[in-house]
Amino acid sequence: MHEPAHVLTPLPQILRACADEIAVLATLGLRLEQTLSALAPMLQAREAVVEEMQGLDRLVQHAAALHALLLNTAANAPSDALLDMRSAVDAISLEDMNARLRSTLFAAAAPQRSPEPRLSERIFASGDLEIF
Repeated sequence: MHEPAHVLTPLPQILRACADEIAVLATLGLRLEQTLSALAPMLQAREAVVEEMQGLDRLVQHAAALHALLLNTAANAPSDALLDMRSAVDAISLEDMNARLRSTLFAAAAPQRSPEPRLSERIFASGDLEIF
């Protein structure tokens, strides 16, 4: 896909794209948390494992909180604030993230997404790791 050299993207769209990437991280963390929870009985729930799982739970909760913060900020950000994100996206070496952001930020008329339930509401109803 050939993109023009200079593309300006509205700030709300940038913030939503960043929120989406944080949601990807939170989802991966949640999957890892669930896998470790399933393995915990086999590991005899050693104290070190429990502490690491609680740390992972905090990481996922923080990602959910940042996701909510960015979505809330995007909803209140001025749509006439435009940024050239080309060099920022070019600096991302992860191919899948780079491709998603290019698709989202540099599409000529990126479609507006309908509001979704916040990640924190979908995944993180409580602040505690419920396995133990």
